[in-house]
Amino acid sequence: YTVRADTDLQNIVAVKLETLTDTELPNAGPGLADDGNFILSEFKLSVSNKGKNASPVTIELMNASADYAQDGSPVRHAIDSNAKTGWGISVGQDQPQTSHVAIFEMKEPIAREGGQRLTFTLSQQQGQRQLIGRFRLWVATLKSSDGDAKTQVASLRQQHREEAQAAWEVTMKRLAADWQVLDPQTF
Repeated sequence: YTVRADTDLQNIVAVKLETLTDTELPNAGPGLADDGNFILSEFKLSVSNKGKNASPVTIELMNASADYAQDGSPVRHAIDSNAKTGWGISVGQDQPQTSHVAIFEMKEPIAREGGQRLTFTLSQQQGQRQLIGRFRLWVATLKSSDGDAKTQVASLRQQHREEAQAAWEVTMKRLAADWQVLDPQTF
């Protein structure tokens, strides 16, 4: 997929990719595989001046994090420049899928006079319908150009961790709802 968005936002420091479940997708998604999985081979971002035919500049992404990744398919594989790897979210055919979130930080904030055109490329090269079925993109900006960018980005990263922890606790509570404490007997 390629998504282009014009924006006047300044000091963009991160992108959030939200993959969304939907009852119309196999196993409610968020992917198109039979089990609702997807494999995101590469996530790329480029920027050019808004409204001009300028050549886009590739933005270096780093510190990829996600609320969940299947074994062997961590989110960092989505920015490793290797189309044979990728971020996957499979929990297996028997388990319901949930929406998932990945955060990609920029090495340097994006800020262009007159705004910019952001071009997001979601490359999915694994075949077998391992495609994202429904998604949403967000960008995070620094609160101001004053102050320490690293501190503000660290705060955004901590917020993402807390949101991921809360989502995990909700999932675990649902899965553990029928568990009962056993009173052991002396043998």
